[in-house]
Order: sequence, then structure tokens, then C-alpha cells
Amino acid sequence: MAWPRATHVAGVYFIMWAIVFLSLMAVRSVDRLAFLREASRADGAIVAWLPRSGPQVAFVTASGQAVSFFERDDLPWLWWREERLPAPVHVLYLAANPAGTAVIDTFQTVWGREVRDVLIGVGFVVLGVLGVTGRIERWRR
Repeated sequence: MAWPRATHVAGVYFIMWAIVFLSLMAVRSVDRLAFLREASRADGAIVAWLPRSGPQVAFVTASGQAVSFFERDDLPWLWWREERLPAPVHVLYLAANPAGTAVIDTFQTVWGREVRDVLIGVGFVVLGVLGVTGRIERWRR
């Protein structure tokens, strides 16, 4: 009985990780779509910028409650500059918990994590298929 080659085993592990990342993306996407269906929209402003915390956003809900939050996104905010403050933004939030659910209404903040998980998952699928089929070993020769 011959042992499987290391690249075949690694390929199987990459495919397993691809399944994990694509599953995470699917679950987050379902949650995000539910959030978008129920979310209220408000006009707000980025009122402060803290290097490690990101933008601090203030807005007023439809019921008149003043809310301030830090955008919790883990993607870089390269396009904001301090001299542009206060900067107007649109905010999405759930009326039941505006401070805990508010996000700035941009593609990056709404879908950024899902896009990242898809890219990582597809990369793992490609590496897994190359490993299982042995094409990586052919490239090394």
C-alpha cells in the first residue's frame, strides 16, 4: 500500500478550509441580508477619527435618539482624512438597538467581510484542487 503524497494530503486540508470559509460567508450573508431588510437609514457624520479605533460616527434615529458609535469594520479606511471632518455619511441600524447594530452604509462596511471570506475560500479551493491532482508537484520539476 502506497502512502498518499504530501501534496495530496495538503490539498484535502485546503479544500476543508475552503468549505469552512465559504460556509462562514454563507452564514454571514444570510445574517447581513436579514439586517438589510429590517434596517432603518439615517444621515450621520464622522465626528472623530482615532487611529486604532477607526471613525466615530454620530447620528439621530427616527425616534430622536442621539447615537454615537465607532465603526467596527476590520478593513482599512484609507480614503478618510482628518481634515475632512465632520464628513457626512449614511448609517444603517436596527431600531431596537441602534448603538449596537449601526454601520456606515458603504459596500466595504456592509459586505467587506463576506467578500474577504469568498476570496480566501476560492483561493483554498484552487490550492486544494492543485494539491489533490498533483499539479503542484509537476510545477516544481
